[in-house]
Amino acid sequence: MLPDLPLFALCRWGALFALLLLVGIATFLTLYGLQDDVAPSDVVIILGTRVVDNGAPSPGLAARLDRGAALYKQGFAKHIIVSGGREPNGFVEAAVMRAYLVAHGVPAPAIFTEGRSKNTWENAQFSLAIMRAHHWQSAIITSEFFHIHRARWFFGEQGLSIMHNAGALSWDCRLPAHLFRETMANIYYALIGR
Repeated sequence: MLPDLPLFALCRWGALFALLLLVGIATFLTLYGLQDDVAPSDVVIILGTRVVDNGAPSPGLAARLDRGAALYKQGFAKHIIVSGGREPNGFVEAAVMRAYLVAHGVPAPAIFTEGRSKNTWENAQFSLAIMRAHHWQSAIITSEFFHIHRARWFFGEQGLSIMHNAGALSWDCRLPAHLFRETMANIYYALIGR
């Protein structure tokens, strides 16, 4: 039986509990994404995000691409899949990502593009189709650190069993908003499903 507390006190305790839950999940996502699990794999998969209106990668996308390019150059994989569809501004994330990687020293034949996905679930779905077509079994999932948990979750749900991850670091004024959004997305998919 609940103690005889006024409704206001119950609401205050409920709000405090919800805040602590959100902070706890955000902390978990941060710590999880900052712990790289990198091992030699068939392919590095770089997940797309915003392309700015002039066609350049956003700071977050550039960080993901730099991390993926570094893994390729260090010999962790011989292939890269860039995954991301058309933005409202007309640019296709995968095309921008490919051009960026080539400009930063990754050979064009090593890069495979997936330009149809609109979200993380589709990143996994369409990237795994490319992997299956080439008989690749293992991947290093590369995204910003706060996105790693959900990305691994969705790739695992769709059948990727040999999976590693590398979280990219990008710090800008939008980081709190990104972390909040990712926290809410993890709660939503845990409770509701895809």
